[in-house]
Amino acid sequence: MSIGRQLLEELRRDEEIRVELSRELIPEIIRDKGLRRAVLIALSREMVTKDDVKELKEYIDKRTDEVNRRIDGMLNEVNRRIDGMLRWIIGLIVGMWATLMATLITILLKLTGAF
Repeated sequence: MSIGRQLLEELRRDEEIRVELSRELIPEIIRDKGLRRAVLIALSREMVTKDDVKELKEYIDKRTDEVNRRIDGMLNEVNRRIDGMLRWIIGLIVGMWATLMATLITILLKLTGAF
């Protein structure tokens, strides 16, 4: 087996050696313009671009608008129901008040002898 293959086998088996070799190679990669370029190109494929951010913002804005529309619809429905209930409550209170007044007036009239 060649020395290169032995080295590869050793690197695959031993994580500590891989880390040490990586630390030794990093300064060389930084010094060499071609290697730096290759690393940057590889990294740029994984990085988020301005267009990605713009697309994400548009998606979030669209979803937020949809949620806001749904919430507005729900709030309008709740307001409509509350208005209906308030009308019933006011009607019932007025009806009870009128009944109470009619009863009191009748009692007062009977007590004074006018009725």
